[in-house]
Amino acid sequence: VHQVERHPRLLQRDLIKHHKANNIALTAYSGFGNNNIGEPLLLTHSTVKKIAEQKGADAGQVLIAWGMHGGHAIIPKSVTESRCVTLLLSTSYDRGHWLTSPSFPVQHHLELQGD
Repeated sequence: VHQVERHPRLLQRDLIKHHKANNIALTAYSGFGNNNIGEPLLLTHSTVKKIAEQKGADAGQVLIAWGMHGGHAIIPKSVTESRCVTLLLSTSYDRGHWLTSPSFPVQHHLELQGD
């Protein structure tokens, strides 16, 4: 398993392709973006917030869905119990089945810059 930073601002396309071709499992961290680069977290990005509003979800759930559509494990970071529960519920079928639906609008093409 290889752990790398991956989110809609850092797609890592070549690395993903290499891992798939060589059967290497990938785990993504910093799925909400990395504010060390001087950009706001993706949780506040207007596109992410708009999709969340349309789906009745929160921005964190949208970003987890984006990662799930990438076909790899996601390590979301949170320090509050309520947030951890929300993120965990986003992967359960009864609460979050829309996350894995093929019609979900944030697939590999979501690239977020600015905002």
